[in-house]
Amino acid sequence: MRKISYNQYQFKVLLYDVPKKIFILLFLFIFTLILLYINLEKSEQIAKKHERLKVSESTLFIDNILDMKKDDIPKNSIFFLDTTRMKSPNKVRDLTLRQACSIESAAVTNENVKVFIVLVSPYKTLDQVKYTPAMEAILSYKNVHVNSMNLLQFSADALYDNFVANGNLLKSRFVKQHTSDFVRMLILIKYGGTYIDTDMIVRKKLKDLPSNFICRDHGFLNAAIIRLQNNLGKKVGKLFIDDLIRNFNGSEWGWNGPLMLTRVLTDLCQTSNVNEMINCNGFHVLNEDICYPINGLEWNQLFNEQHASKVLQSVEHSYFVHFWNKLSQHEKIACNSSAAYAQLARKFCPKTFSLCHEYF
Repeated sequence: MRKISYNQYQFKVLLYDVPKKIFILLFLFIFTLILLYINLEKSEQIAKKHERLKVSESTLFIDNILDMKKDDIPKNSIFFLDTTRMKSPNKVRDLTLRQACSIESAAVTNENVKVFIVLVSPYKTLDQVKYTPAMEAILSYKNVHVNSMNLLQFSADALYDNFVANGNLLKSRFVKQHTSDFVRMLILIKYGGTYIDTDMIVRKKLKDLPSNFICRDHGFLNAAIIRLQNNLGKKVGKLFIDDLIRNFNGSEWGWNGPLMLTRVLTDLCQTSNVNEMINCNGFHVLNEDICYPINGLEWNQLFNEQHASKVLQSVEHSYFVHFWNKLSQHEKIACNSSAAYAQLARKFCPKTFSLCHEYF
């Protein structure tokens, strides 16, 4: 029997152990890769779920609304629009405290409803916004989502791109307002839901209101709030947008909004008297007490402490309070004010109002 030296013995043991060690190392390597993959998948899912990926301390990445699955936008959703970039395409948008207050009030009073802020750009999709304290406040609500919209792309998806491409909308004297008149109809026809202007405080849950409605505003029709749901809503929405395109006038502020609504509903309701428009074949015109208890001639009472008690009493049963930003935007209101608007803001948009330093 041939003797084996110690060195030879060590070499044979090493040859025996090498495959075993390689197997163990390979197993650990594969296991580590699997864990890394799982963690990466979870991180991506979380980022996608919340759609709030901060790209820096001052900016927020937002998705194009067309990239979202239609099922992720329920038919009872609430929509707010920002069309500022239609006039200043390169401007990175941030919200004023009063705009943020409107959005927060909708989220607070309708906590089980998704609230979307859609930032509209003419041809280029906006992918970042300022991550301001106001934006942070409203995004602290799980039901609030911010999305961008490329208007040409979105209108093409809705088969209305010729109207955008011909340039008349961009040449409008009131491009922000007229774009909003157009887009609110597009978005409600596509998804269904409720559109609300960013100068409204929402006081109540909206689920008890009719499936399809607009509101009467002291002898006029006002599209600051409009709901279109189901097939009837889509049909009426197409009547609105077809009239807007056919009769578009870029030099008159209300021509493509209130006057367009009046033209369509005069036919649908079989009356030209706005006060007689109530239920037009299932499409409802709600009265002032629900939507506009404070009219455009009384807006300053909202900001006047002496009228606070009277105003709060008049809005007690309303679903909305319109604070008429076009008229009131330069009206300063102190953080400690007892005016009706300040009291409403403290109650219905507490996080936004807490950001007030001197004036709100």
